Amino acid sequence: MDGNGPFRTIGEALAEIGSILSKHGVEWDATLNANLFRGNSGKRDLDIAMSNATDSMSPTQINNSMVSFSWYERESGSLEILAYLS
Repeated sequence: MDGNGPFRTIGEALAEIGSILSKHGVEWDATLNANLFRGNSGKRDLDIAMSNATDSMSPTQINNSMVSFSWYERESGSLEILAYLS
């Protein structure tokens, strides 16, 4: 993430993170849904996997790292996002 300002939605932030991960052959290891991100603030640890170029339905789970993702809604309504690989 480039640190150039807040996001409008959590989905927008997750899409950018997903794009960065895919550039390095990594993808989400679970289906993300809005129920995981309820409330004005919170934190979630999100599993990731190595993509499998020969079988897109069989990524390899990464057991020693995950995306640590937290959000905080500002008074303006924009979201401050912090995300990093643990």
